[in-house]
Amino acid sequence: MFKEYLELFNAKEFNKILQYFRKNFSCLGEEKEYKKNEFLIFNTGNEIIMFEDGAADIGIEGCSGKECLLYKIVEKGDLIGDSDFFSNKNNSYIIKFVEDTKLRFISKEEIEEFLEEHPEGYKYFYKYVLRSHNISLNYLVHHRFSSSEERIIEFLIRIAASSSTSLEDNKNILISNYTHESIGSFTNLSRNLVSKILKNLEKLDLIKVEFKKIILVDIEKLELYRETLRK
Repeated sequence: MFKEYLELFNAKEFNKILQYFRKNFSCLGEEKEYKKNEFLIFNTGNEIIMFEDGAADIGIEGCSGKECLLYKIVEKGDLIGDSDFFSNKNNSYIIKFVEDTKLRFISKEEIEEFLEEHPEGYKYFYKYVLRSHNISLNYLVHHRFSSSEERIIEFLIRIAASSSTSLEDNKNILISNYTHESIGSFTNLSRNLVSKILKNLEKLDLIKVEFKKIILVDIEKLELYRETLRK
């Protein structure tokens, strides 16, 4: 699973896409700044947001009004509303800023005008949207068919893979800035259950837990343990 995620995230290829967005979109739209602990409700359809700096948790609001946090590690050049731009579908995102953040709001008209003049941009949008779709599909499968413990392990491996650059990076991987509560929000599990599962994984010497830090001792052993849960 770790190798599959490394191929899916493909940091080298993804960085090329983000560089293209940063280079070409930094002069479009309007930049806005937000302070830590502020939040923004963003309705897609007429604009795309590009992250310029900072960090945020991103959720999507369902029909019932409940919020579901998304697996999204925000980097400079990352977009929100990109898939809705091409599908003409509207979604409501809830963006909670975990540090001071700069966003760039780019109108649909500006994007369309840019793509008319630079048709190669469709290639970068296509790769970006396809990657997001595959990540979401992968999450949906694990969320629907996996046990609570498997979902926690899958979350940890996914986050580790998103920040790793080679297949050799499989020992003592640091995952930071995730509390038990935030992991529960991502996996739709209670904080108490998350704590219980993490304690068990720590007891098995598969992870080490510190304040807002989790160290994956050995990815291969963690994956092997995950396989035993399926039997």
